[in-house]
Amino acid sequence: MNIIPYLKSRGKLNLLWILVWMAVIFSASSTRGSDIPQAVSPYSYLFHFSVYVILGLLAYPFFSGWRRPVLGALLFCVLYGVSDELHQLFVPGRSFGVDDMLIDAAGGLVGALIARRLDVE
Repeated sequence: MNIIPYLKSRGKLNLLWILVWMAVIFSASSTRGSDIPQAVSPYSYLFHFSVYVILGLLAYPFFSGWRRPVLGALLFCVLYGVSDELHQLFVPGRSFGVDDMLIDAAGGLVGALIARRLDVE
């Protein structure tokens, strides 16, 4: 399945995909620390990175009207990453991680750069 046509769709559909993905991230962040299997721990950074690559891919077309859409998508991903880490402060067994925010930002940047390379506007 080719996802490029979906990424290129502007307007309400694009915003809907962003909101759906943000809800997925929020839901995953709401998982209690004790409910996360220990086998997942070593892959935490990979999970964060991958999730935010997708958010960056989705956000880039939304900011395509900006002079620097990669920067817009990156700022969006960084702000959502910060809010995600703040949210985890209220989830039992979870904590605020600066390292997680940096990985989120890197994933968002890579996602936006991939979208730009694929000419997703």
